[in-house]
Amino acid sequence: MYEWEGASPEEVNEILRRRDPLRHRIWLFTSSPASGSARILASWFGDNAELGQFLLRMEAGRHGLGPARIASVKDRMRSSLVPLEITGPSEDNRTACNAVARPYLEIVWWGTLDALKTATQGWPVVVRRQFTGDSEGGPLDSRRTREFVTMLTEYYCPPSGKP
Repeated sequence: MYEWEGASPEEVNEILRRRDPLRHRIWLFTSSPASGSARILASWFGDNAELGQFLLRMEAGRHGLGPARIASVKDRMRSSLVPLEITGPSEDNRTACNAVARPYLEIVWWGTLDALKTATQGWPVVVRRQFTGDSEGGPLDSRRTREFVTMLTEYYCPPSGKP
């Protein structure tokens, strides 16, 4: 049983904020165009199985979607998440999940913390630009990992009551 099972969306945010993202090194960034919010939320996990279960059971609720939309997302995503446990987060898996989950839920990016720190294109570059304040968003030195993770936690994993 995962620590977030049965928790409210507010409790889930608190659980995630308490986790050590350096130990839970598989990251997920999602948005929900259907919720009317442009808010992007982050989560981090210890393994691919937990990531998949969290997407199926908790993430839509974190974005404030109602029960009918949560059920729709869950039903539509179930089969597209099967490869996740075997191959891990990949661009192909993300594209497949997004194809069935939109417009209710969108996986903005998923992957390891190391990829978030070093990838040369896409979402990792965007968040590194946000962190460094420069236009390059180049790879981060390991000495800045803790500071980077703190910024990501504060910005993308809101405290309770602030989705």
